Amino acid sequence: MALDKRQSQTDILQLLRGRVEMTRADIAAELGLSMPTVINNVNLMVQNGILEECGSEQSTGGRRARRIRLKTDAAYAVGINVAVHHVSMALTDLQGEILENVREEMIFSDTLDWYRELGSRLRNFVDRCGIPGDKILGVGISFPGIIDEDGNEVIRSHIFGLSHMSTDRFRRFIPWPLTIANDANCGCRSELAPGRDSYLYVSLSTSVGGSIMVNGRIFIGDTRQAGEIGHMILVPGGRRCYCGKKGCADPYLSSMLLRNTLQMPELTRKEQMSLFFEKLEAGDPDCSRVWDTYLNDLAVLLTNLRMALDMNIIIGGEVGRYMEPHLEELINKMTGYDLFQRDIDYVLACRPRNAFTAGAANLALDAFIGTLLEQA
Repeated sequence: MALDKRQSQTDILQLLRGRVEMTRADIAAELGLSMPTVINNVNLMVQNGILEECGSEQSTGGRRARRIRLKTDAAYAVGINVAVHHVSMALTDLQGEILENVREEMIFSDTLDWYRELGSRLRNFVDRCGIPGDKILGVGISFPGIIDEDGNEVIRSHIFGLSHMSTDRFRRFIPWPLTIANDANCGCRSELAPGRDSYLYVSLSTSVGGSIMVNGRIFIGDTRQAGEIGHMILVPGGRRCYCGKKGCADPYLSSMLLRNTLQMPELTRKEQMSLFFEKLEAGDPDCSRVWDTYLNDLAVLLTNLRMALDMNIIIGGEVGRYMEPHLEELINKMTGYDLFQRDIDYVLACRPRNAFTAGAANLALDAFIGTLLEQA
């Protein structure tokens, strides 16, 4: 395939990944391509089963324009989130919509046996979904650590106590093209949508992280540590963080603070989170006290981040899934710290989805969707 034709088709694919459906004229206008170029390439991708026609525009006279969309079952991707005590997997279609997902207890261990078991569980998951292996474009892995530019090395993972770990251990046991990224960056990618392309994503889970999206691209920083907000000092000389410092945001805003209030280790972490918010809604005094302190600490962090970055903030992670009903309470606390903003309308709750796995799968689609054109 000629280079210019390949690029045009790739651009059309990426454009349609963010839209439900478009006409050929819409595509030409959006990408700045000529109508003959769009017509020829779209028709070819329809013939090859990558795109499909799905209806017509209302006509004011003359021939009605046909709308085009991705044939979402032309291929799939898998996202994997690696956490301390579990692994989550999600199968997505070409639009990044989750079709199937699973969460399995699997304590991380940097051993060949662990990576071998992950590969086995991944293949079993794909088989249970009924998807032929050659329909999987690629696999994206969400991992808590700083990943090098090429995805070949975990430079450092404080929470796992790793440094300079080759990602070949994953590739050895995963039979599909693989990309790996920081977990907060994956969560951030899952929030990208038309009209929403610049924001700060704050991940509040067992560990606290963040990611910065600017014009549809994740800002990495000079040393690939941009967005490491969990290790910003929130309380000087305060609680010791797992990174070794005292007073980081992480020990004040980890979801463990909420879960541990219940003192029910027999429950899974997901069950603990759900029960905490159930008790909070019921007015449990211990949960209410912990939550009030948690929100106050979060308000301080978010107003500082707003002053530094001046962009919308999306609250994600385990806590973000429950944040929507509590936004007003959080904003009321923030008004005492942000005296520059008349109305605090820049804080949003994440979309209720498996953000890390969805984002990892979307990153795999970003990386490997061009292979559809090679197969056609």
